[in-house]
Amino acid sequence: MGTQPEADHTARARTTGATLSFVAPAPLRILPIQLQVGDCFSDEEGVWEVTGHPFTTREGKVVHATIQKLGEAATAKEKTWGAHERLTIQRTDEPVVSKASTKSKRPARNRTRGRRQA
Repeated sequence: MGTQPEADHTARARTTGATLSFVAPAPLRILPIQLQVGDCFSDEEGVWEVTGHPFTTREGKVVHATIQKLGEAATAKEKTWGAHERLTIQRTDEPVVSKASTKSKRPARNRTRGRRQA
């Protein structure tokens, strides 16, 4: 009657054989247009990181993205895929925020300018 939730949870984990541990996320199979900055993938040349948002050409049939080898900015290049191809990628847990989307450091303006003051 007076079982504690922690003890019940531990007993249930033992009986099911489940373990609670941090596991790297499984690889994803996505279309090239679904790439995000920070995604990693590998090909015959090595492991690459996506550094630019994907864009399409030829009426959406070809997808381009800027990539570089992990930690090596000098290896940056543009990669091209067919829009229908599936890529196997490793996605990072935390999203990368571009500098353009961050708020401005300027102080907020006083919005009462031009209004009558009572």
